[in-house]
Amino acid sequence: MRISGHWILAALLFLPVTARADGLGAAIAYTHYNTDFEFDQAATENADISELGLTIGESITPFFDLALQGGYSSADFDNHPAADGYDLTGRFYGIVARTNPPIIPGLLSLRIQGAYRWHDVDNGRLDNQYDELTWYESQLRAGPDLDLGPVEIIVGGYLLHYDGHEKARGPLAFRRNFGAGSSHGAFARVALDVGNGYIGLYAQTGPREGYGITFSTGF
Repeated sequence: MRISGHWILAALLFLPVTARADGLGAAIAYTHYNTDFEFDQAATENADISELGLTIGESITPFFDLALQGGYSSADFDNHPAADGYDLTGRFYGIVARTNPPIIPGLLSLRIQGAYRWHDVDNGRLDNQYDELTWYESQLRAGPDLDLGPVEIIVGGYLLHYDGHEKARGPLAFRRNFGAGSSHGAFARVALDVGNGYIGLYAQTGPREGYGITFSTGF
C-alpha cells in the first residue's frame, strides 16, 4: 500500500510552514524508497516503502539539534507469499542527532547527522496467514551544506545498517533474520525559503534509493 496523493495534498494545505528558528521546531515529511532485505538462507527481496512522518526537535546549541520522530509506514513486495496478498502497514519511531559546524560562517558548513529508527509492519491478518517484519535502522550521513539565502543545498553520502527479523504464522510459519542489501549511498537535498518557512526536496541512491518532500516549521 502506497501513501496516496491526498495525504501529500493534506500536508500542503494544513501544515503551517514557518522559518527555521532556534529552539523548538517541527517537520512533516513524505518519503518513498526502495530497499533490499537480505534474508538468512533465502533470496534477497526488494521492498517498496512509503512513510509519512512527523519530527519534533530542539536546538541544544547553535550547532547541535536533537529530535524525535515517528509516523506511518507501508511496505510492498513483488512476490512475498507470507504476506498472503496483503500490503504490510505499520509505524516507525526514531531519534535523530545533527550537528552543523561552520566552515565559512553564513555560507558553508558541514552537516553531520546520525539516526536510529525502529520499524514494524504487518499484513493485519488475525487468521489464515499472518506476516510481520520488524527492523532497526542505524544511519550516519554527512556532507557540505551551502546556504545561499533563499536556497540551501546539501550533498553527501550516508552509511546504513539494518538489523531485522520476519515472523510468519499460518500455513507458512517461520522466523528469519534479515539485513540491508547494501551499506552506503549518496544523497542531495534542496531547501527553499518561501518567506515564512522552508520546503525541502531530496533524492538519494544506494540502499534507500528514492525521494522525499519535507515541510518545516519553528516555534
